[in-house]
Amino acid sequence: MSITDDIAVRLAGLSDATRRAYLSDLADLTQWCDAHGLDWEGGQVRSRHIFAYLLGLAREGRARSTIRRRLTAMRRVASLGLEPSEFTQFERRILGPSSEHASVLVVSDDAVIRAGLKGVLTEAGAVCWTESIDALDASIVSVWDYVLVWIQSSRGSDRFGAISRVGELGPDLTTAIPVVAVHATNVVDPVVRLRLAEAGFRYLVPHNWLSSNLLQLSDLLSTASIPIRYHLETPLALRESLGLRLSGDLAELVGAAAALPPEVWRDNRASASQKLVRSDVNRLRALALRSGGVPAPDFAKYATSMRRPPELPEWPRVRELLRQGLGFADTTAV
Repeated sequence: MSITDDIAVRLAGLSDATRRAYLSDLADLTQWCDAHGLDWEGGQVRSRHIFAYLLGLAREGRARSTIRRRLTAMRRVASLGLEPSEFTQFERRILGPSSEHASVLVVSDDAVIRAGLKGVLTEAGAVCWTESIDALDASIVSVWDYVLVWIQSSRGSDRFGAISRVGELGPDLTTAIPVVAVHATNVVDPVVRLRLAEAGFRYLVPHNWLSSNLLQLSDLLSTASIPIRYHLETPLALRESLGLRLSGDLAELVGAAAALPPEVWRDNRASASQKLVRSDVNRLRALALRSGGVPAPDFAKYATSMRRPPELPEWPRVRELLRQGLGFADTTAV
């Protein structure tokens, strides 16, 4: 039975007024799903989407009675595959005492980290939801006050795959919603910092600092009181410090490199390049110049030489930049 048919059956025994009210509530949910590219009939709507929809209503200032009625409509008429207890939890979390506090989305592929951060944030009074990196999409990000992302998440050869996933959300969203990167150590390579800044992250905090300040995190974020050393520099400042062109973005170059075997990047010896065919090397060099902002060698270096200056960045520089950005090189202090 389709969802539409199931709703018709559930509405059959209700009064006309109740039926009209529930249909209106479900129509609003349907419009929200359509606006976020979610196919209700196709089973794409998950718990995270329903929670984000309801939280969005609360942030818009909708009456508590309206939110409760929509919860009831979804629970009684369109269960959406959720257990009744889930709707009860949604109501308590969105309309309970914590609803006056900041809302924080925690994103990590590590279930232990997700559970730990959620527990402490909830205890501190925040409305909190946790998700894996792959589940991150615009529909569940746009309603939160802040997003915490544990950036260690392997995707192919990229040890920081979470950075690319956040970058895919687009600048409109990451400009509107502060995104905080959480790193396991106190050291982060400057190329990784550049990737974070270009993807739209606003802060980079070490896990030990986060652990010590988690109970105050909501207040620190809402009052912009995160220590200045944890504010990410601008992409322009980072590019200048790395000797890159001010125009460019590393995302396409890193994405192409991440699709190659990890063995190519794990070894820092020049002989590791032998694992790559020449066409891959030249493709990465071309991407480095065209989109990554890696300059070709200075012509003056070849002014007295019979050799023609290379038109593309030199491979050792491109390779080391990628090893750093993918997380295979030695790190430097924050």
